Amino acid sequence: MQEILEMSRKERERYKVVSGVIEGAITQIQASELLGVTDRQIRNLVVRIRTEGVRGLISKKRGRPSNNRWAAPLQHKILSIVREKYHDFGPSFALEKLKENHN
Repeated sequence: MQEILEMSRKERERYKVVSGVIEGAITQIQASELLGVTDRQIRNLVVRIRTEGVRGLISKKRGRPSNNRWAAPLQHKILSIVREKYHDFGPSFALEKLKENHN
């Protein structure tokens, strides 16, 4: 049950719906309409729950850094410039000024 507590609201909702498919309470088509995914994705989720249990629905990306993150030194440089020169700017205007004045 600890796994269910670690799940997001969306993952818990998916688990309830897919469990209904496994129990035969609803069809795969109905589940796909409820969750806004294809019936093929529902079949894949059913397999994941049967093989991995509740953990099969928990995102594998959770806790990992983004692939699109900037290098730490660049982040620090940008933040220091924004704090020093553009501290009272909104994010869009600060970005515009960074591009314009600092490449």
